[in-house]
Amino acid sequence: MERIKKTDHVYNQAYEVIRSMIIKGEIPPGQNLVEEKLASSLGVSRTPIRESLRRLQQEGLIQGKRVVQPTKEDMKDIYEVRMLVEGHAAKHAAVEMSDSQRLLLIDCISQSRNGLPEEIMKANTLFHDTIMQASHNNYMLNIISQMKSLILLFRHQVGARPCLCEEHEKIYESIMMKDGEAAEHHMRLHLQHNLDFLLSKQP
Repeated sequence: MERIKKTDHVYNQAYEVIRSMIIKGEIPPGQNLVEEKLASSLGVSRTPIRESLRRLQQEGLIQGKRVVQPTKEDMKDIYEVRMLVEGHAAKHAAVEMSDSQRLLLIDCISQSRNGLPEEIMKANTLFHDTIMQASHNNYMLNIISQMKSLILLFRHQVGARPCLCEEHEKIYESIMMKDGEAAEHHMRLHLQHNLDFLLSKQP
């Protein structure tokens, strides 16, 4: 486990380390989180650990003292919101996206095809974030921001599933053609495929 550098803000570091471990599955779903054990492993006091766990609970990664175990219904509900919000964002992005953002999308697709697993994850996140930013709708951005940790948790579970890059390409092509209806359709379909993949892995 990564140790905390005392020269930086201890709370922020503790939060980032624990959050990353949960998202990557290094701390598995359902595992009980013991403040004393985490504090000892990270080389800090219990106070920043307690504050970190409180924040992670607000973000939905922790329920009680355990790492969240999303049910099938949880997944369906979260992806329903994403389809509505990100689909609408893609529709607006097709018209409003800047040239630099369009170039960024194709870079993300290229990285997803050729990068290492962590590089692919970052590229996929940036792809979706860029489309959200291009919507210029702060209310939609706030909704996705509140769901960010759970989105990343599911994104790591989806990984580089088959046809993911091809689906991103269809979204990108629709945006390049400034076809908002097609961009929304392909974004919603892409997210539905991600949900189906996650549900297929559930017992």
